[in-house]
Amino acid sequence: KAGLKEKTGDGPQKILHLDSGRKYFSKDWHIALLNELAAAGYTHVQLAFGNNGLRFVLDDMTIEANGTTYDSDALKEGIRQGNYNYGALTGYYVDGAEYLTETEMDEIIAHGKAVGVEIIPHLNMPGHMSALLDAMEYVGIENPHFYGRGESDSSVDLTNEEAINFMYALTEKYAEYFASRGCKFYNVGADEYANDLSSMGFEGMGATLYTKFVQFLNDAAAIITDLGMTPRAFNDGFYYRDYNISIEPDKAYEICYWSSGWS
Repeated sequence: KAGLKEKTGDGPQKILHLDSGRKYFSKDWHIALLNELAAAGYTHVQLAFGNNGLRFVLDDMTIEANGTTYDSDALKEGIRQGNYNYGALTGYYVDGAEYLTETEMDEIIAHGKAVGVEIIPHLNMPGHMSALLDAMEYVGIENPHFYGRGESDSSVDLTNEEAINFMYALTEKYAEYFASRGCKFYNVGADEYANDLSSMGFEGMGATLYTKFVQFLNDAAAIITDLGMTPRAFNDGFYYRDYNISIEPDKAYEICYWSSGWS
């Protein structure tokens, strides 16, 4: 707690977090929500478009990583299949494989500006990646799932350099889009890593894996800050300072508290 400081600069923020990754919401639904938030005095809406499902796809999803060009259409198809698989897993069949297009997101951001509600994009990594992990497999990345006490449905293997490099490139692609639309913050999530594996969580990672987690946090922060945005993440992955490791999470992060952590 001694290292914490209150956010300053833009004044108080009243933020609604919309889990638009797990469940699809249409463009018109977002527009109606923005009107309600403006009327209720909200300043921001955090759109968790990447949270198990991945519900916003850019026009050009070409990814350059690992000395490979991952085809845009192939990645989109992988995301569609991943969303469908996640919907089948959770019972959200009505959502199918749906996602917002770039044109629709442009309209959402523009309407937010018009009514005074800023958009905070949220693409969760390295956990809560169910649809994205399926998409990575679809475009040829082998064994992206973390394995520990079984295979995680939602968390990436932090030792898989091919998968991690792909995620950095994808983070940069989305961050560039949102920065170009005037967004000031970008939330990487970073919560509940491998929590689907019988209380695996951060407390079960050990120092070696937690070091890789922190390195991912820091590399993602560098991508976001280089684009002029402030990185944010959830709190639970920042708790485990009892691990004797040589690096700490980047101080650029602003922490979004959602719980006191697991056990």
